[in-house]
Amino acid sequence: MSLRVMKGKNVIIQDNVTFLFEDDSQGKDVSIGDNTIIRSGVIIYEGASIGNNVHIGHGCIIRSGVRIGDNTVLSHHVVVERNTCIGKWVRISALTHITGGVVVEDSVFIGAGVITVNDKRMVWKHRTLSPELAPPIFRIGARIGSGTVILPGVCVGEFAVVGSGSVVTKDVAPRTCMWGNPAIYRYSVSGELLIPNGSNSPDEGGKRSEM
Repeated sequence: MSLRVMKGKNVIIQDNVTFLFEDDSQGKDVSIGDNTIIRSGVIIYEGASIGNNVHIGHGCIIRSGVRIGDNTVLSHHVVVERNTCIGKWVRISALTHITGGVVVEDSVFIGAGVITVNDKRMVWKHRTLSPELAPPIFRIGARIGSGTVILPGVCVGEFAVVGSGSVVTKDVAPRTCMWGNPAIYRYSVSGELLIPNGSNSPDEGGKRSEM
């Protein structure tokens, strides 16, 4: 059985891009929107949906059921696990791991080497315990500094900022800045940081896509 890839107009897929079924395959097509560029070495699994004007860098892995909105950039060697939903005008920098089931709303910036965690119990094929999964959520316009770890169940609020190298153990309130290990409140966010990616004012763009 071959995996069907539905491509829009002016799509560029470089050499050594691989399309795969999952072990528990449901046979779903991959869809790729107009003017999207997929660099060499990328692996895309069945059921992934990639929007228009998306740029996926070398060596990324996109698992099944992932949705990526228009005008989003994934830099090199980003891993996006199953059933994650990424909005429009999102930037995810190199070597970042987005765990399964995460919601990344529009205009979010995620720095390099960020780790997201969804498993509260850290068990796998345990005799008596089942995983307790709680994927993080990134609201519109959130900004995450490089090298940050986001723990299970954390919600980073609208236009919130997390400083580089932080370990985030609790929710980040909208329009606030936190950093540290553990990350704590530092100050309120205002001014230009409230302008979402892909727009010129807080009233343009940055609206929630349907997740």
